[in-house]
Formats: sequence, C-alpha cells, structure tokens
Amino acid sequence: MTDENTKNTGSNKEVEISAEVSIEEKTETGSLIERILSPGHWIRLLFMFLFAVVLCLLSYLVGALVLLQFILVLVTGKDNEKLRHFGNSCSVYIAQILQFLTYNSENKPFPFDDWPG
Repeated sequence: MTDENTKNTGSNKEVEISAEVSIEEKTETGSLIERILSPGHWIRLLFMFLFAVVLCLLSYLVGALVLLQFILVLVTGKDNEKLRHFGNSCSVYIAQILQFLTYNSENKPFPFDDWPG
C-alpha cells in the first residue's frame, strides 16, 4: 500500500505540474496575441518608419551642410557659426531619432517635441 500511495502521490504531482504548465502556456499565448493585436505597437511601427525616412533625408541635408561648411572655410578662411550651430542641432536631432528607433527612448523627436537647441 505504501508503494501505491507513493505512486498515486507522484502521479498527482505530475498532473498538478502539467496543469500549471498548460495554464502558463495559455496565459503566455493570450498575452502574445494581445501584444500582436495591440494598436500601440503598430502605431509605434508607423512612427518608426516615418522617423527612419526623416533620418535618411536628414543625412543628405547634413552631407550638404558639411560640403557647404568646407567650401566656406576654403573661401573665407573661417567657418560659419550659424551653420555650425545648425549642424550641432541636426546631430542632436539624429541622436534623438536613433534613440527612439532603437527603443532607448519613448519620446518622439521633433515635431512631437521641441527642436534641439
């Protein structure tokens, strides 16, 4: 009898463990489906796509800024302070976009926040 009681107790534990696992699987599956269907994630994806496009366009602008600044230094012998400040704010803006795209920040950059000073 003792062996049978031990066997029954062991099988009861197995049933309890398998029941707990199936409940956890259902909970994880349910939360996975909720996460997939969550509109917040899809809206963020849309913003990420838009900011990636802005980042590509901004890279051309910064390239033109670099070239213009170089030409000004060749012609005048000194850099343009306003272009230098604009280049600095563009680089901070690029950093903000990259922080948002890599999930290091939940704050959306300009135009949803102030332009970096």
